Amino acid sequence: MAVLSRFFGFDRLDTETFATSHILSPRALFAVRLVVTLYALAVLGAMFYQNRGPFFFYLTCWGFLGLTTYFILATAFSAVYCCGPGAAARVHRPRHTLVAVNEPQNGADMDVSACSDDSDRWSVRAADLPLFAPQYRPYQVVLWFLYDTIIVFHVLVPIIYWSMLYDPSHHSTPFLTFTNVASHATDLVLILIEVACNRAPLVASHSLIIIVCLLLYMALAYVVHAGQHYFVYPFLDYHLNPPWKVVLTLLAMVAGSVVLFYIQYFVHVTRDRLGACQRQKAAVPVRGQVERLATPAMGMEKDVDFKE
Repeated sequence: MAVLSRFFGFDRLDTETFATSHILSPRALFAVRLVVTLYALAVLGAMFYQNRGPFFFYLTCWGFLGLTTYFILATAFSAVYCCGPGAAARVHRPRHTLVAVNEPQNGADMDVSACSDDSDRWSVRAADLPLFAPQYRPYQVVLWFLYDTIIVFHVLVPIIYWSMLYDPSHHSTPFLTFTNVASHATDLVLILIEVACNRAPLVASHSLIIIVCLLLYMALAYVVHAGQHYFVYPFLDYHLNPPWKVVLTLLAMVAGSVVLFYIQYFVHVTRDRLGACQRQKAAVPVRGQVERLATPAMGMEKDVDFKE
């Protein structure tokens, strides 16, 4: 178990990154997620009403169920972070504060004057909160795994739908048009917003999760065919298409999902580096002062001496 924990990065998981942002305050992130959650629940209800019996036959439906579940959990994490014990200190914690110092005399060390930094306000750490504490690790892992899948499948599914399945000549009602656009286009917009706003990390080894999930769905699709005697998607039909073409299509889907995961991986790395640079730029060096940099997401502070 310890080996798996290290391999998948559980031992390095900082759950506070799921409730903080480089560009939004924790409360603003909570508000965005709450709106998205309500919208996703409405769309999921419409999709369930439209598909009814075969709802769980489609990758689109499984994907949107995962997206909705993720946003429900993420909103819960944000709510606890913003409203739990010590929330005022976490939410209003400054990104950087300047502490006055006395100028050094004759090469002596700088003497930092006694300044109250309200350190007792940070006595309630995020790691002590419900959902953030170590005993809630299963919930944290589920949230992380859901995040891995939605940022890939909600890019992959729109690509497959609009390139292989969409038929402009097919008659569509306004209700059907709404569910199709919401589940094959708007979902991608929601993912882009979430990726831009949160600080959740990605681990390269999690690409295995994407592969396993996709293979499980492919197996489900053929189980559905065995029981219902029809293929959910025409590109899976080895009677309609040459078997080699079906195999190549499935392999391309797996390979494409891995490529999309690593694109997202580098997007996340770039996002976090830009966020770190932005925090450094916000710290203005002032002669005769020590800047105490507060990193809310990590719950750490460090003192930086600025010299001539």
